[in-house]
Amino acid sequence: MKERSHLALTRGGLKKYTLRATQLIGLKPAGAFSFFEDPKNLAAITPPWLNFRIIGDCGGSTCRGAEFDYTIRWFGLTIPWRTRIIEYSAGRSFTDAQIRGPYRSWVHRHTFRAMPEGTLMEDRVDFVLPLAALPLSPLVCRQLEDIFSYRAHRVSEWAEAGTGRSPKGPARSGRSPETGSRQVQGPQREQAFDETRTLQ
Repeated sequence: MKERSHLALTRGGLKKYTLRATQLIGLKPAGAFSFFEDPKNLAAITPPWLNFRIIGDCGGSTCRGAEFDYTIRWFGLTIPWRTRIIEYSAGRSFTDAQIRGPYRSWVHRHTFRAMPEGTLMEDRVDFVLPLAALPLSPLVCRQLEDIFSYRAHRVSEWAEAGTGRSPKGPARSGRSPETGSRQVQGPQREQAFDETRTLQ
């Protein structure tokens, strides 16, 4: 089947944003959930320019209360990021929240729904920018769109392979969007982010 994906980013206030992404893949929910709940698979679907690294042992089970540490490269700086699983429903959904990182707050809910064609995966990220990052908000939002576009492309490759393992090898991608270069083809965007107007 042909995977379908969609991405939308909206602003709910001066510093509050919501990103929604959906992707339909031709695999059963159990397989999709198993892949995404394992933090060791994150690196395979994260753009190389983020320099995503897992810190410590992520071998423990994902469950409510579990915490994971990473580092990312954000605007030229190596930033520590710690998340905690605040909601977990095996095979259906889980939610991770930033407890340390570059955002004032970040809550990411993942849901997996059975469909006749396979699994509809839905991501909702509610985030608040720190005051110091407000001048960079258009760039931050474009960067997040690029990250989730890359992610959708890599997930599509993994689902089409149907191996149940992480996608291997580099995807078609350019350099960091901080340099304004070409990015990997990903989901259709609802509309481009424009800081001069409030998105509906």
